[in-house]
Amino acid sequence: MEGYAVYSGIIAKEDKGHIIRKHLLEVAEEMNGIDDCKAYIVGVDPKSDDALFVYEVWKTKESHDASLQLPIYQVLRDGVRPHILTVRNFPSVNYIAGHARFTE
Repeated sequence: MEGYAVYSGIIAKEDKGHIIRKHLLEVAEEMNGIDDCKAYIVGVDPKSDDALFVYEVWKTKESHDASLQLPIYQVLRDGVRPHILTVRNFPSVNYIAGHARFTE
């Protein structure tokens, strides 16, 4: 199965990572209901709660691009923009294989 993956890093202003984390987790929950979103993984740097990372896996680049128009992304942009110091977008990739399993 092939598809499209996006990886981004977000550095929050000092002591604001928890605000960004809250919003990213809301997006992750929303993405759970979208068939073309195969994974939306939120992570935090173990050395800094202000450094967050998002890894997204989509069926196609087009489905990822379309997702950016969803209302939840507007809420994300409006909610986190004032708290962001910098964003780093790593190269997007066309994935060719893989596996992920998350359990509680």
